[in-house]
Amino acid sequence: MWVALGVVVLLGAAAAIPLEIGFSAGSGIGLEMRLVWLFGLCSVRVSGRTPHQPRASRKARSPRKRKAKPRALVAAMFTPGLLPAVGRYLRRLSACVGLRLHATAEVGLGDPADTGELFGALSALTAMPCPESVRLDVTPNFLQEGFSGRADGFLRFAPLRLLVETIRFALSGPPLRAAVRALRA
Repeated sequence: MWVALGVVVLLGAAAAIPLEIGFSAGSGIGLEMRLVWLFGLCSVRVSGRTPHQPRASRKARSPRKRKAKPRALVAAMFTPGLLPAVGRYLRRLSACVGLRLHATAEVGLGDPADTGELFGALSALTAMPCPESVRLDVTPNFLQEGFSGRADGFLRFAPLRLLVETIRFALSGPPLRAAVRALRA
């Protein structure tokens, strides 16, 4: 019994340590991800295929999918108090997760007038208020046609805290009532 309790405490302590998932994506490098845990002692790097590598062919199979009952989904969605509970859950999750994103892009359409119109529209989108941790830079290229871009960022979270918030949401009143309504419909 003491061994089982020790294993549970050890797993709980390990899940409380923050996990960091970093990523880099660009037009020439493909996708690269880094998983860092135990404050940098455990690190894993995964590289995706670049756009120049062909995708491995798979045999086309169409598995039979069960169709969801739309009546059950509608009954669950219109449960009183569910939308405010989902909003609170999403706010708590956003407080648990740290996000940093930096994206740069260079866009050219070949015609300077079209590039100017596109850049004006993109400037309006990038000027919208967003968190300090998110930075978007768009540069027009009036001389050449093409697109190049790069995005770097990371997500940092403690798995135990996400699990606690998810259990707290799932066991609250509105989600339980929504599940019961969906099962009865």
